[in-house]
Amino acid sequence: MIAEPIISPDFTIEDIHKIREYHYELTKDMTTQEKINFYNEGGRAFLAEMEGRKLQNEKILDYSLIQFEVVGKEIVEIRKYRTSDCEGLFYNTVHTANVKDYKKEQLDVWVT
Repeated sequence: MIAEPIISPDFTIEDIHKIREYHYELTKDMTTQEKINFYNEGGRAFLAEMEGRKLQNEKILDYSLIQFEVVGKEIVEIRKYRTSDCEGLFYNTVHTANVKDYKKEQLDVWVT
């Protein structure tokens, strides 16, 4: 097993590469479900640590810099893609991004 990386105080691009390599080695033989569980558990642990630091009035990272999506106090679960995830995405994208350039009838035909 690969040793946990030592991160520099300046947090450089090399540190990011070390972390990515470390996580790759940890997860390369996992099934998709095991990876989902691994990252969700890590996300929950991170959120708990940040809440603890917040309670201690320590300086914490801005949540906007964290790659985990936070909704209220719960992390959005990572799961396998479902075709239903995008049912309205194409329709909404066409009707939002192109509303200034096309008539509603043209947009409706585009998404059919």
